[in-house]
Amino acid sequence: MKGKEIETPKIIVSGPSAGAYLASILCYNTSSVFVSQDPVAIDSVGADFLMNEPVVVDRNGALKGNPNVENYLHEAGLVRDAPSGNVYQNGNGEIVTNLGVHEHWNNSAEKLYGRNLGKDEGIELISIVR
Repeated sequence: MKGKEIETPKIIVSGPSAGAYLASILCYNTSSVFVSQDPVAIDSVGADFLMNEPVVVDRNGALKGNPNVENYLHEAGLVRDAPSGNVYQNGNGEIVTNLGVHEHWNNSAEKLYGRNLGKDEGIELISIVR
């Protein structure tokens, strides 16, 4: 649909965070589309954005101060030697050695991942600013 733009909804927040600025996307409304062929990588990027948003974290008791929120990503990213000690098998009974890439950005200002920093493997976040 050439010439069409995605309309992004304004986030409506009431209470102490009303009108809060979303630091990770540098604006007051959502304006990001994430695409990946790797389900672990896209969840990792999403987690970095969400876990660095005070508006999101402060209003969610399950997230605020919870170091275990991303355990499933650590488990998936290290499935060959999973932190839990579990051995995962696919539907054919074969041991799974790779589910995808999990890593965190360098910081919430630059948002650079492994491939952005020159590594051969890892996540690459491409920002398109209009």
